[in-house]
Amino acid sequence: MPRRLLQATLPAHSSPCTQASEYLFYESNSADGEAGPEVLDREQVERVVTWLRSSGVPDAQIPAVLTSHPTLLAYDLQTRLQPLSEYLSSLGVSGSRLATAIQQRPTLLGLSPSRQMKLMVDYLLSVDTPLDVVIERLLTTL
Repeated sequence: MPRRLLQATLPAHSSPCTQASEYLFYESNSADGEAGPEVLDREQVERVVTWLRSSGVPDAQIPAVLTSHPTLLAYDLQTRLQPLSEYLSSLGVSGSRLATAIQQRPTLLGLSPSRQMKLMVDYLLSVDTPLDVVIERLLTTL
């Protein structure tokens, strides 16, 4: 059953978690063809927001990250986000550099660390691309 993430304008006065859980929701097609909203699980939103905070993304920037890449809210912490931050950390991308990368390019979080990201990095390293160049490309263009 296809699902499409919908989003609405986020009010500036509420917390990132409240904004995300109240204004982002799924529209899903039922078996009879009728579309109906499926409220995004608040606990999932809180896990993602907590992960963003622990990754160094300032609270003031979380709404912008979620607005520019709302599917981030559907990513599982254990199977997607944590392995991604561990893989990036193994490449030397952590702390403020990781936070900056998330803010500037939240779509980076859409790459599977064990598949797409690793394949790209491994290929670039195999053709003698220096690690610092690989990281720069990964964070800005790939």
